[in-house]
Amino acid sequence: MDQLIFKFPFAKKYYDDGADEIIYHDVVASLYDQSSIFDLIEKTARNIFVPLTVSGGIRSITDIKKILSCGADKVAINSQAIKNKNFINQSAEIFGSSTIVISIETMEVEDDYYVFYEYGRVNSGIKLRSEEHTSEL
Repeated sequence: MDQLIFKFPFAKKYYDDGADEIIYHDVVASLYDQSSIFDLIEKTARNIFVPLTVSGGIRSITDIKKILSCGADKVAINSQAIKNKNFINQSAEIFGSSTIVISIETMEVEDDYYVFYEYGRVNSGIKLRSEEHTSEL
């Protein structure tokens, strides 16, 4: 990760260019059931001064605490929101709703849009435009 920050300072460049928020998606965190982005979050938070949102591999309240303690302002949750229907409510009660972002992954399948998770690898079976599945979320 250190090489990424110093050789490819994208977050700093976008901050300098006027971006009003930076979002990091740790796209392999859920695949490998771990996150390796903590050092990157800390270094970014020390060098940019816009909201920083982090997603990927967030499975517990402890994960959220760790990400926020590294300097992130918000977390975006997808997979765990689908797997645990109460996770969003629990997280918002502890950290406040302005800290919790929902990331909805969607893909067209047979002329309808479905909600996916695990970075688009798993179809939840929930139709994006369907009222009948609202209670499942």
